[in-house]
Amino acid sequence: MIHFDYQRDTIAVMWLTSLFIAVSSGRIYLMISSVIMGIVAIIMSLRSVRKFFLYLPVKRIVGVLLILSGLLGTLIFMYKDNNMKNNLMTMCSTMAFMFGFSFFSEIRTFFKKYQNIFSTLFFFCGLLIIGVLIYFNIESPIYLVFISLAIGFITLGIVYNSMVRKIFFEIFLDFF
Repeated sequence: MIHFDYQRDTIAVMWLTSLFIAVSSGRIYLMISSVIMGIVAIIMSLRSVRKFFLYLPVKRIVGVLLILSGLLGTLIFMYKDNNMKNNLMTMCSTMAFMFGFSFFSEIRTFFKKYQNIFSTLFFFCGLLIIGVLIYFNIESPIYLVFISLAIGFITLGIVYNSMVRKIFFEIFLDFF
């Protein structure tokens, strides 16, 4: 990806999100799991570990495993009881599912080729998803999956398209 190292920064964003949710919930098991995720992020940043993950077969296997485990986790936790732990696991599973696609060089190359078109579509699809959720007042566990997708799409649209970034920050600055 062009603007930042997608894999490294996605791990950092996932860790910060889990840390924020864990601290704000006050649950000790969530705080411990977020610390473990931080340790995993530090291990992933080591040069020897990154070198291992640069091999193409390893990247493909990790990508497929992330996609499958994210999809399975989303489907399992989406239909469990509606509590904070299951909601957090649903969102993390959805993020892992989306993150798994970044391991395939073909997808990254295709995205780079049509970056402006896809990033604009992602941004407006994210806004459309949020609008549909608000309009139809959907309040089921699948709501979290759609919110995760919408936030991911809006973030991709803002990061990878300078026109959308300028418009978004102009609107944002007008609010404050």
